[in-house]
Amino acid sequence: MIKESLIETISQVKPWSWKVRISLFVSVLGVLWLFADPLLSFVNITPLLLSMGIGGYIGLIAVTAAIVILSEAINRSQTLGKINFIKITVIVTQSGTRHLVRVPVDMQIDIFVRLFLEKIATHTDQKSVLSALHMYELSLLVQRGENYEQLAGDKTLGEAGFKGGEICKIQGKILNKYAALPLAA
Repeated sequence: MIKESLIETISQVKPWSWKVRISLFVSVLGVLWLFADPLLSFVNITPLLLSMGIGGYIGLIAVTAAIVILSEAINRSQTLGKINFIKITVIVTQSGTRHLVRVPVDMQIDIFVRLFLEKIATHTDQKSVLSALHMYELSLLVQRGENYEQLAGDKTLGEAGFKGGEICKIQGKILNKYAALPLAA
C-alpha cells in the first residue's frame, strides 16, 4: 500500500501569525481608505465610499481581506519555490506501508526522521508512538544496491547523497538506560 505524504509543512515555512495578518489588514485598509478614497473624490466631487453607503465599506473590507490572503499565498509560494525538494520513499516495516515523501534536500537527517514519525503518528492516531520516541536512537537507512546503509544523523539529505527516488527505512534502537528497565506486567 503506497501513501503519499508531503512534508512541505515541516520545511520551516510557517504560515503568517494572526498578528502579521491583522497588521497587514489594517495597513492595507488604511491605504485604501485614507489615500485612495480621497484621491478618487477629486474626480467625483463626493467621496466614493460615502456615495456607495454601507456596501462600499463592506466592499472595502472584502477587498482588503482578499489582498491579505493573496499576499500570504504569494509569500508562501515564493518561499517554497526557493527550497529544493526531493522525493523519497520511506517504508514503515511495522505496517508495510510505503510513504512517498517530498522533503527539502537541505534538511538534517535526524530532524527529518523525527518529523516524519510525528507526522505519521498524528495521521494514524498512534500517539503512543510519539510518547516513546525519546527512548530510542533513531536512524535512517537508505537502500544502496541490495543492502541498506545507515546514515549519519548530523548530515543533511543532500550531503548524504540523496538525489530523489531513494528507498529508505527508519530504524530505532532502544537506548541503554531504557533497555535495563523491567517489563510492566
